Amino acid sequence: VGIECAQKGLRHSLRIDVGSVPELAELDFSGGGGKGQREKDGGNEKDGKKDDDGFFVIGAGVTLEDLLSASKAASLSSFSASAVSSQLRRFAGRAVRAAAVVGGNVVTASPASDLNPVLVACGASFDLASLKRDPSSFSPGISIRSVPAGEFFLGYRRVDLRPEEVLLRARLPRWSGDGGAFCSSSSSSSSSSSPSRRPLDFVQSFKQARRRDDDISIVTACLAVRFEARRIEQEEEEESEKKEASFVFVVSQASFCFGGVAATPLPCPAASRALVGSRWGLEDYNKALKALTERDVLIAEDAPGGAVPYRRALVASAFARFFAAAHSRVAEVVSSSSSS
Repeated sequence: VGIECAQKGLRHSLRIDVGSVPELAELDFSGGGGKGQREKDGGNEKDGKKDDDGFFVIGAGVTLEDLLSASKAASLSSFSASAVSSQLRRFAGRAVRAAAVVGGNVVTASPASDLNPVLVACGASFDLASLKRDPSSFSPGISIRSVPAGEFFLGYRRVDLRPEEVLLRARLPRWSGDGGAFCSSSSSSSSSSSPSRRPLDFVQSFKQARRRDDDISIVTACLAVRFEARRIEQEEEEESEKKEASFVFVVSQASFCFGGVAATPLPCPAASRALVGSRWGLEDYNKALKALTERDVLIAEDAPGGAVPYRRALVASAFARFFAAAHSRVAEVVSSSSSS
């Protein structure tokens, strides 16, 4: 708006300072999911969804600098917060981050966005608000429509936002599973299908640009995986009647998204499906990489932005780095569990 007024001579009859709207300035990184906010909105959530303690709430009017500070503080307990922090600390400079807001960054829908691939890969959703006019009431209410981030981006700089709607907030899952054992009496359960261990989450974001800081991305990415512990019963040779219980981590959910390779943030369902149910081994890596590069991320030779071979190599490199880091994380948790 400032550029339009100063350089293009445009005059707007009405301007709204989004920083002065409390509902747009909500920033809750406590993981409480914005409890009580739905009641303030009139309880008009789509499909009657309930609050979830595993979500961060990010108002559309929150500045990127404030989001960076909040995500950095929560990064030790949340992998999604760490991924947001990793991307934003290399986004422009502090002066720009202090003026830019989340809503503008999201709705602009830049193909090379740093933030949007994180929101898509981590399974975020957007709350879109509009006035609900009731002929029997003098004061209009607010209607909320929730859209998954993966369905929000429709095409080049096109989003699923109706003319009467505004982006109210984003809800970002925490992804905070540490794979540790539950401390409860239920751990004595003999069921082999439900071991008493928490899920193990791992999320990483990547950005490649011509300069390390303050430069537009060539390729961005966010990759997330969740492992579930599965119990294995092994008979000991010396005591055939006694069984020793051990665990392996198996992929229960995988979600990858790349920016800078298509008109919209590009999810990778084929690679994700290739890994679900696997134990994250070399054979699984080769299978998922083949699905990623041959089915999910297909960059045409004449694609805008050029450097097509380089961008293809960056996609494969990001996946390889993520796979190795996640493998190390699993090995670390298994090793600590065995020694405890």
